[in-house]
Amino acid sequence: MTAQGYSPHSFRAGFITEAHLRGKNDLQIKRISAHRDQRTFRSYIRLADAFEDNAGDFYSLEG
Repeated sequence: MTAQGYSPHSFRAGFITEAHLRGKNDLQIKRISAHRDQRTFRSYIRLADAFEDNAGDFYSLEG
């Protein structure tokens, strides 16, 4: 950990999570992260909210 509380691992997990939430597929993300094992790769996706990126996301609450 650095003095600010973030490590390179934190940034890697953050990148993978954000790319996933923005709709990038696993292959696109793994080209950058260099993960080979799918199970390890999926453990890097950190969803803080159970309703974030859920199956019902296609419904619009605004209109």
